[in-house]
Amino acid sequence: MGNHDYAMTYNNGNIDRSKTCTNVLTKQLAYITPTNLDFVKNLPDQMIIDYEGQQVLCVHGGLNDHIDEYLGELNDEYFAALPENVAYVVTAHNHKAFVADFRNVKYANCGSIGQPRDHDPRASYAILEDNEFKIVRVDYDIDETVNKMKESGFPDYIANVLYKGFRIGE
Repeated sequence: MGNHDYAMTYNNGNIDRSKTCTNVLTKQLAYITPTNLDFVKNLPDQMIIDYEGQQVLCVHGGLNDHIDEYLGELNDEYFAALPENVAYVVTAHNHKAFVADFRNVKYANCGSIGQPRDHDPRASYAILEDNEFKIVRVDYDIDETVNKMKESGFPDYIANVLYKGFRIGE
Protein backbone atom coordinates (compact mmCIF):
# COMPACT_ATOMS: atom_id res chain seq x y z
CA MET A 1 0.00 0.00 0.00
CA GLY A 2 1.26 3.43 -0.89
CA ASN A 3 0.40 6.85 0.47
CA HIS A 4 -2.24 7.54 -2.18
CA ASP A 5 -3.81 4.13 -1.62
CA TYR A 6 -3.94 4.87 2.10
CA ALA A 7 -5.42 8.33 1.55
CA MET A 8 -8.12 6.97 -0.77
CA THR A 9 -9.19 4.20 1.59
CA TYR A 10 -8.77 5.77 5.02
CA ASN A 11 -8.79 9.58 4.54
CA ASN A 12 -11.45 10.15 1.87
CA GLY A 13 -8.68 11.03 -0.60
CA ASN A 14 -7.20 13.74 1.59
CA ILE A 15 -3.43 14.27 1.68
CA ASP A 16 -2.75 17.16 4.04
CA ARG A 17 0.50 18.28 2.39
CA SER A 18 -0.91 18.42 -1.15
CA LYS A 19 -4.08 20.05 -2.37
CA THR A 20 -3.24 18.79 -5.89
CA CYS A 21 -3.03 15.17 -4.77
CA THR A 22 -6.22 15.53 -2.76
CA ASN A 23 -8.01 16.87 -5.84
CA VAL A 24 -6.73 13.98 -7.97
CA LEU A 25 -7.67 11.35 -5.41
CA THR A 26 -11.11 12.85 -4.84
CA LYS A 27 -11.69 12.61 -8.59
CA GLN A 28 -10.51 9.00 -8.63
CA LEU A 29 -12.82 8.11 -5.75
CA ALA A 30 -15.75 9.09 -7.97
CA TYR A 31 -14.72 6.40 -10.51
CA ILE A 32 -13.34 3.50 -8.51
CA THR A 33 -15.71 0.59 -7.93
CA PRO A 34 -16.41 -0.59 -4.39
CA THR A 35 -14.74 -3.91 -5.24
CA ASN A 36 -11.57 -2.20 -6.42
CA LEU A 37 -11.55 0.16 -3.46
CA ASP A 38 -11.88 -2.83 -1.12
CA PHE A 39 -8.94 -4.49 -2.90
CA VAL A 40 -6.80 -1.37 -2.36
CA LYS A 41 -7.90 -1.14 1.28
CA ASN A 42 -6.65 -4.67 1.90
CA LEU A 43 -3.19 -4.19 0.40
CA PRO A 44 -0.46 -4.95 2.93
CA ASP A 45 1.94 -2.21 3.99
CA GLN A 46 4.85 -4.57 3.33
CA MET A 47 5.51 -7.70 1.39
CA ILE A 48 8.26 -10.25 1.97
CA ILE A 49 9.18 -12.49 -0.93
CA ASP A 50 11.53 -15.45 -0.83
CA TYR A 51 14.34 -15.27 -3.38
CA GLU A 52 16.80 -18.16 -3.40
CA GLY A 53 16.57 -18.67 0.35
CA GLN A 54 16.81 -15.00 1.25
CA GLN A 55 14.10 -12.44 1.73
CA VAL A 56 13.15 -9.44 -0.36
CA LEU A 57 11.36 -6.74 1.65
CA CYS A 58 9.05 -4.59 -0.48
CA VAL A 59 7.52 -1.41 0.93
CA HIS A 60 6.23 1.73 -0.68
CA GLY A 61 7.89 4.20 1.67
CA GLY A 62 10.78 3.08 3.84
CA LEU A 63 11.78 0.94 6.78
CA ASN A 64 10.49 3.39 9.41
CA ASP A 65 7.19 4.20 7.70
CA HIS A 66 6.26 1.63 5.07
CA ILE A 67 3.67 3.88 3.47
CA ASP A 68 4.85 7.47 3.55
CA GLU A 69 8.58 7.74 4.33
CA TYR A 70 10.59 9.70 1.77
CA LEU A 71 14.10 8.29 1.59
CA GLY A 72 16.93 10.73 1.22
CA GLU A 73 20.59 9.82 1.54
CA LEU A 74 20.87 6.12 2.28
CA ASN A 75 23.77 4.46 4.06
CA ASP A 76 24.76 1.20 5.73
CA GLU A 77 23.35 2.33 9.08
CA TYR A 78 19.85 2.83 7.65
CA PHE A 79 19.67 -0.87 6.79
CA ALA A 80 21.59 -2.19 9.84
CA ALA A 81 18.50 -3.19 11.85
CA LEU A 82 17.14 -5.50 9.14
CA PRO A 83 16.96 -9.18 10.05
CA GLU A 84 19.91 -11.16 8.71
CA ASN A 85 17.82 -13.08 6.16
CA VAL A 86 16.60 -9.87 4.47
CA ALA A 87 19.14 -9.42 1.70
CA TYR A 88 17.13 -7.17 -0.62
CA VAL A 89 14.92 -4.11 -0.13
CA VAL A 90 12.64 -2.47 -2.70
CA THR A 91 10.91 0.92 -2.24
CA ALA A 92 9.17 3.35 -4.57
CA HIS A 93 7.77 6.41 -2.76
CA ASN A 94 10.13 9.05 -4.11
CA HIS A 95 9.65 7.83 -7.73
CA LYS A 96 13.41 8.00 -8.43
CA ALA A 97 14.65 4.75 -9.96
CA PHE A 98 18.10 3.58 -8.87
CA VAL A 99 19.94 0.63 -7.36
CA ALA A 100 22.67 0.53 -4.73
CA ASP A 101 24.59 -1.95 -2.62
CA PHE A 102 25.02 -1.45 1.10
CA ARG A 103 26.95 -3.49 3.64
CA ASN A 104 24.19 -6.00 4.33
CA VAL A 105 21.57 -5.38 1.64
CA LYS A 106 21.03 -4.75 -2.03
CA TYR A 107 18.56 -1.93 -2.58
CA ALA A 108 16.31 -0.81 -5.43
CA ASN A 109 13.92 2.06 -5.78
CA CYS A 110 11.88 0.77 -8.69
CA GLY A 111 10.83 4.24 -9.79
CA SER A 112 7.41 4.83 -11.24
CA ILE A 113 5.09 3.73 -13.99
CA GLY A 114 3.69 7.27 -13.95
CA GLN A 115 4.76 10.57 -12.40
CA PRO A 116 8.53 9.87 -12.44
CA ARG A 117 10.72 12.22 -10.43
CA ASP A 118 14.13 11.44 -11.88
CA HIS A 119 13.95 13.52 -15.07
CA ASP A 120 13.29 10.43 -17.23
CA PRO A 121 9.67 10.33 -18.42
CA ARG A 122 9.72 6.63 -19.32
CA ALA A 123 8.04 4.09 -17.07
CA SER A 124 10.45 2.16 -14.86
CA TYR A 125 10.54 -0.98 -12.80
CA ALA A 126 13.17 -3.13 -11.11
CA ILE A 127 14.11 -6.73 -11.82
CA LEU A 128 16.02 -8.95 -9.40
CA GLU A 129 18.03 -11.46 -11.38
CA ASP A 130 21.25 -13.31 -10.56
CA ASN A 131 21.31 -11.61 -7.14
CA GLU A 132 21.40 -8.14 -8.67
CA PHE A 133 18.77 -5.47 -9.20
CA LYS A 134 18.44 -3.86 -12.59
CA ILE A 135 16.27 -0.88 -13.52
CA VAL A 136 14.31 -1.30 -16.75
CA ARG A 137 12.91 1.69 -18.63
CA VAL A 138 9.92 1.41 -20.94
CA ASP A 139 8.69 3.91 -23.50
CA TYR A 140 4.93 4.38 -23.62
CA ASP A 141 2.55 6.69 -25.44
CA ILE A 142 2.75 9.71 -23.15
CA ASP A 143 0.66 11.80 -25.58
CA GLU A 144 -2.22 9.33 -25.32
CA THR A 145 -2.00 9.23 -21.54
CA VAL A 146 -1.84 13.02 -21.22
CA ASN A 147 -4.78 13.44 -23.61
CA LYS A 148 -6.88 10.96 -21.62
CA MET A 149 -5.99 12.74 -18.39
CA LYS A 150 -7.05 16.08 -19.86
CA GLU A 151 -10.26 14.57 -21.27
CA SER A 152 -11.00 13.29 -17.76
CA GLY A 153 -10.66 16.81 -16.39
CA PHE A 154 -7.16 16.76 -14.95
CA PRO A 155 -5.46 20.16 -15.12
CA ASP A 156 -2.71 20.61 -17.72
CA TYR A 157 -0.04 21.15 -15.07
CA ILE A 158 -0.70 17.68 -13.63
CA ALA A 159 -0.91 15.85 -16.94
CA ASN A 160 2.10 17.61 -18.49
CA VAL A 161 4.40 16.42 -15.70
CA LEU A 162 4.52 13.10 -17.53
CA TYR A 163 6.53 14.73 -20.32
CA LYS A 164 9.15 16.11 -17.96
CA GLY A 165 9.86 13.25 -15.62
CA PHE A 166 9.90 15.43 -12.51
CA ARG A 167 7.61 17.34 -10.18
CA ILE A 168 6.78 20.94 -10.77
CA GLY A 169 9.26 23.04 -8.85
CA GLU A 170 12.17 20.59 -9.16
